[in-house]
Amino acid sequence: MKYIINFPSTTSLTGIVYFFSLSFIYASNINILNSLNVFCLILVFIAFLILFIKLIGKRKNLFKIIKEIKFELLIFFLFFLLYFIYANINIFELNKQSCQNLPVFVCKNWSTIYFIYFFSFFLIFKEFKDINFSKIIINTGVIFSIIGLIYFFYLILYSQFDIQKYYYFTDKLGVGPEMIRIFPHFSVTYTESSRNYEIFPILIAKLFIIYEMIKSENKKISFKDLLIFSLLSVFIFYSYSRLIWIMDGAIFLSLIILYNNKFKILKLYTLNVFIILILMSSFTYIYNFSKILNWETNQNVRTNITYYTLGRVSTLFSDNLTNYFNKKNQQAWFYYAPEKYKLDIANNNFNTEKEKIEIFENKVKKFMNSNFNSNEQRKLIYTEGINKFIEKPFGYGVMSAPVRGSNAESGILQVALEVGIFGLILFLIILFYPMILILKSKNTMNLTLFTFCIVIFISQIFTVYLWYNFLWFYLGLILGLIKR
Repeated sequence: MKYIINFPSTTSLTGIVYFFSLSFIYASNINILNSLNVFCLILVFIAFLILFIKLIGKRKNLFKIIKEIKFELLIFFLFFLLYFIYANINIFELNKQSCQNLPVFVCKNWSTIYFIYFFSFFLIFKEFKDINFSKIIINTGVIFSIIGLIYFFYLILYSQFDIQKYYYFTDKLGVGPEMIRIFPHFSVTYTESSRNYEIFPILIAKLFIIYEMIKSENKKISFKDLLIFSLLSVFIFYSYSRLIWIMDGAIFLSLIILYNNKFKILKLYTLNVFIILILMSSFTYIYNFSKILNWETNQNVRTNITYYTLGRVSTLFSDNLTNYFNKKNQQAWFYYAPEKYKLDIANNNFNTEKEKIEIFENKVKKFMNSNFNSNEQRKLIYTEGINKFIEKPFGYGVMSAPVRGSNAESGILQVALEVGIFGLILFLIILFYPMILILKSKNTMNLTLFTFCIVIFISQIFTVYLWYNFLWFYLGLILGLIKR
C-alpha cells in the first residue's frame, strides 16, 4: 500500500487516464482499431484505482471534502441523474444510434460513468496540489498532433506507391480513397466528421502552452515552448475546422482583453500567422506544382491548397468570397460535378471561358458550397430544434432529439431537446458557475481558466461534446483548481 501511495506520481497517473481516455475516443472512429478500446479502458481503470488508493492514503475525511463541494456535486448529480432516467426511458434509441463502436455497458451507463469520472477528477485536482496539469494537457496535445501529422503524410505517400493497397486501406478505415485529394487536412484519425472533437484537446493544449509562456517572468520565450506552440498552431489551422478556428480566435481575444502583457500575446499570434503562411506556400508548391508527388491516378486531380484554404476561411465572413475562391479552385470541381463533366474539368477541356463559368454556376457551385459551408444546414437544424423544444419543453429522451440524426449540432440545444428545461438549466449552471467563481480572483491561472470556460461555452453553442470524456475531465479540472 505504501509503495502504491508513493509511486507512480499523481501526474503520471492522471496523464495515463487523460491520454488513454482520449485514445479510447479516437480508436472508436477507426474500424480496424476497435480492439484497442478494451486496452484503453483497462489502463484507465487501473490508473483510476491507484489514484483512488492514493487519495485514501492522504487520510483525509472524504465526507468533509464532499461537504466543501456539496453545491457543485448536487448540480452535476442532478444533471447526470436526469440523463440516467431519460436514457432508461428510451433505451432502444440509445442502443441503436450510439453503441455501434462502443461496449454496450459503457454506452448504456455513460451518464453514471461520466459522473464518477467528473467527480473523481474534481476531487483529485482539488486535493492533489502537486499534479502538473499543464504538462499533462500539453504533452498529450503534442503526441496526438505528431500522430496526426504522421498519419496524414503516411496516407499521401501510401497513395503514391501502391494505389490499390491504398484504396483497400482507406476503405477499411472508412475515410474514402479520395479524401486526401478533395479535403487534405490534419486530424488524429483523418475522419472528416470527427475533426471538431478530435482537435479540441489540441486546442486546449495550445491554451496551456500560452499560459506557461505568459506566467514565466522571463521575457525571453524558450525555443522548446515556441516549437510546441508552432506545432499546435499549424495542426489546429490545417484541421480546417471552422469551429476550432472560432474558438482559437476566442482564446486570442480573451487573452488580449484579460492579460496585462498584451505585447507577448500579439507577438505569439503574429508568429502563428507567419508560420501558417509559410507552410501554406510550401505545401501548395509541393502538393500542386512540384514533381515530388506523383498524382497520375484519377486524372491528376487534387484541390488547390491555397484556394481551398482561402475558400474555407472565407466561409466565416462572406458567401460571395467563398464562391470566388471555389470558382478559382477549378481542380476541386472534379469531385462535385456530374459524371459527364468530370473528364472535361480534369483536362480543362472547355470551348470558351463562358462555358466553363456556366458549368461552375449551374452544375458545381451549389453542391461544392454545401460541402464547404454548413451555415445554412446549421440554421435549419437550430430553427427546427428550438421549435421542437417549445413544442415539448420537458424533453424527448436521450438520443431522440427530433432533428437530423438526433444531433442538434449544439450541446445546449441537445440537452434541451433530450432532457428538457430542467436539464437545460442545470447544464447552463454547469457552464457559467465556474466563470462566476473565477471572477472573484484575477491571478494568471484563474484568467487562463476563465478563457478555458469561454472556449467550452462556445463549443457547446456550436457542437455537442456531452458524449466525450474530455469535457467532464476539463470541468473536473477547472472546478478542482478553483475550489482549492
